[in-house]
Amino acid sequence: MPTNLSHEFVVIPLTALLAFLISVIIRKGIEIVAKKWSQMRSKDRPSSIASSLKDVEERVSYNALLKSCANAIPARPENGEQILTLMKSRGVTPNVVSYNSLMKAYVNSAHLDPSMVEDVLQRMREAGVQPNSMSYRHLIAAYAASNPARCDDAQNVLKLMESEGLELELVDYNSVLAAYANAAEVNPQQMLDLLNILQKRGLEPDNVTYSSVIKALANCNPARPEDAEAFIEEMEAKGLTPDAITFGCLISAYSNCEPPRGDLAENVLLRMERAGVAANTITYNKVIKAYSCSKQAQCNKASSPADAERLVAIMKEKNIARSSITYTSLITAYANAQFVEPEKGEAAIQSMIDEGLSPSTITYTSLLKAYAQSVPIRCGDALKLLNEMKNRGVQPNVISYNIVIGAFASPIEADPETCEELVCQMENEGLEPNCHSFNSLVRAYLNSKPVRAEEAEGVLWRMEDRGCKWDSVTWTTVISAYAKARPAQPEQAERLLVCMAERRVPVDTISYSGVIAAYINCVPPEIQKAENILDIMTSRKVKANSFAFSSIIMAYLNSKPCLLEDAERVLTRMQMHGLYPDRVMQKALDKAHGEQRGDPPPRDRNSRHQYTHHLNEYQPRQRPRVQQMTSL
Repeated sequence: MPTNLSHEFVVIPLTALLAFLISVIIRKGIEIVAKKWSQMRSKDRPSSIASSLKDVEERVSYNALLKSCANAIPARPENGEQILTLMKSRGVTPNVVSYNSLMKAYVNSAHLDPSMVEDVLQRMREAGVQPNSMSYRHLIAAYAASNPARCDDAQNVLKLMESEGLELELVDYNSVLAAYANAAEVNPQQMLDLLNILQKRGLEPDNVTYSSVIKALANCNPARPEDAEAFIEEMEAKGLTPDAITFGCLISAYSNCEPPRGDLAENVLLRMERAGVAANTITYNKVIKAYSCSKQAQCNKASSPADAERLVAIMKEKNIARSSITYTSLITAYANAQFVEPEKGEAAIQSMIDEGLSPSTITYTSLLKAYAQSVPIRCGDALKLLNEMKNRGVQPNVISYNIVIGAFASPIEADPETCEELVCQMENEGLEPNCHSFNSLVRAYLNSKPVRAEEAEGVLWRMEDRGCKWDSVTWTTVISAYAKARPAQPEQAERLLVCMAERRVPVDTISYSGVIAAYINCVPPEIQKAENILDIMTSRKVKANSFAFSSIIMAYLNSKPCLLEDAERVLTRMQMHGLYPDRVMQKALDKAHGEQRGDPPPRDRNSRHQYTHHLNEYQPRQRPRVQQMTSL
């Protein structure tokens, strides 16, 4: 990809020109001082003094150039390295300012690499130049800004500074706090401990300190908005006024909590307005993100496209610039709505283009998700948009492809051939299909009519050959394919259980239930073998679910003749596990008991036999927590 040199031709030459103008003034001043000195002293001293002054003048000039490289947007450390080399070639010795400027250039570069900052620090020491507090601050900043942040390394720099007799200031602690806030797995307690240390040393936290702490509370899992609010109160009690960054971190806490609270996040906007703090694009984007969450059943006002739309309208009224993230979050809200309306997502993309914004890969991917989650599913539109992305110069990513593959794997639109073509396209474009890609492909073979179980298993072994890490879902989907095949193939399904154990893939409830279903789906059903699998489950301490028990009980009840005693025996085991019949099973049990007594068929549809201990509504199965096992 060609490098954009616009900043190089605009920012650096201007700052460099300013640096040289300053150096010219300094040079003239030095010449005047040297001349006056030569008039007052002997003839041999002025030359050495003038030489020293010239060396200082040249170092100042070079350092000004180095600073211009560090302050450019983006910073240009490669130019800084050239200047440092030039200094040395001309006999000008770099000092601590020279090295610090080069370190800063690496910190501010477009592609931060902390090892390069470490390298400059090492070269600095080898040159006999003692690092100062600013040197270490640049190193901490590099650790804090890396992805993920290197918290332990940042903390160790503080210890190093103390060992070298450097006095730690609030800015040093703030830099380490920033690292903790940006960590891959945020541990708020570490931040709170560091906050206590700096306070014990007589340092008073400022806005930057509190913003980092609140950001950590927003980024931890789960987010802790209540604790973030407590720190806002502590700030105000100390006379500090939260700024846009602080309020933005608080909004993130409400946006990231479980469930996201868009209403409380928006309330922070009102508090900002009352405090005279102007909300900006980033602030509004965070609130819109809260409204775009997918947990609708839990979130009340959250996950509301209408609220997201309203906030975008407010941004327009207040002349607050919208960004690509603004519209991407809005489209995500449409995709996650209870009633998905992809047309609104299409309109949002058009609004972006009208405002001069370029939809990104994530933007288009959000619309792809809307097509995939609409009812009925719109596979054709998703595939068309995927191709349009490429035509518009926007490269789809793995998630983009996975959404479309998943759409063509759905029970209604299952099309394994199209899924295979999409996987090939990914590979041709340099994208690596992952476990989700192949899981969708396996599901496409499961949902095809007729079920293509052998081809589904073939995908499984392709994953192994490619070194693609599978999960339990991959295996259980193939097991389900053998269970739903006509005729069912329970031996193949059970064989896969053994393969899972041999490869240390967790064999869970869903895996065993699939094998039970395979035996039940045989013609005639092999109920005893299905119950043997249930016995293996319990012996391996894998918790059986309602489906495992119910399928065996119903098979006994539907046998000719009805095997009521066996059904009740399994029912007793089911109840011992805290599970009870659903309406379908209860009706079958009532019928079996009536036939045994010779009763006429019951007329009351709501009648229930007296032995029932509990009857609850049928609930869709949820995947239980996986339990590890090593062998069958």
